[in-house]
Amino acid sequence: MSTLPTNIQIGTHLGISISGTAYLQRSDAAGVAAGVLPRNAEETTTPGETATQALSKASAATIKAIEDALQKVDPNASLTGYKDGESFYGQGMYFTLEA
Repeated sequence: MSTLPTNIQIGTHLGISISGTAYLQRSDAAGVAAGVLPRNAEETTTPGETATQALSKASAATIKAIEDALQKVDPNASLTGYKDGESFYGQGMYFTLEA
């Protein structure tokens, strides 16, 4: 099995957390480690919340960050029209979205 430069193995499944991405972006912008800042509404999920629901409250910056990451393995990846349960494939890996 070959390894990508990021040390992610081909054939790997990765889940991308929408709320987690938002939180990490804000923490990075503030220059603090994750866990230091309290979470805001965009960065908090409720039990049973779906990825589509999380996307609906995500900022444009969070959506762009996730799309940019997905487009590194699939140049055509887009969150426009995303439906829960859809996956993104590229370079031998697949990605799903989580609230």
